[in-house]
Amino acid sequence: MKPALKIYGLRKPEAELLAENNLTTEWLKDDIGMVYPKKITSNFKLPAGMAFKKMQPNIRCEEISDYPGFTTIICGLSGKPLFPYKITRNRLPGTSAYFAAPITVVVIDANASNWIIINQYEVKMKNGEVSLKRETIENNSLASIEIRYPQFANAATAAVNRSKQVQKWGAQSPYPAWAAIR
Repeated sequence: MKPALKIYGLRKPEAELLAENNLTTEWLKDDIGMVYPKKITSNFKLPAGMAFKKMQPNIRCEEISDYPGFTTIICGLSGKPLFPYKITRNRLPGTSAYFAAPITVVVIDANASNWIIINQYEVKMKNGEVSLKRETIENNSLASIEIRYPQFANAATAAVNRSKQVQKWGAQSPYPAWAAIR
């Protein structure tokens, strides 16, 4: 989970300056780039004097299923699935999907024994600094989640089922976790 900034009107010299400041640019289109820190951190600051016509804070996150019996699912505040973007190269082992979520995202971590942790992440931008805040919503059993947070019941169930698959098949199980909650 990393804070990110979608920058419109980004040019190559500016991307090089960002790289000198330990920021990675992932090009989405010719002049649109997703900028995020090279290391996992909760905030980053743009170099002084950089101004762009439009910037949108995002959260760069991925669904992970590489630990036996453990899975992460990404969804919105309503519990509905978000749509991942396609990465054709440099995909990390055990990562089933990548997301660039605007403003707020919910991350559901589950294990094969029906234990769920639900975290909400929110990204903000102020004075060129992009920061990511995490709040734990719940740390409880699947049965409790279904009663207390019904909007997350489908995603939590999908996460538990996926973690059981990973426990049985390993990280290369037959389908990605996000597909289960469509």
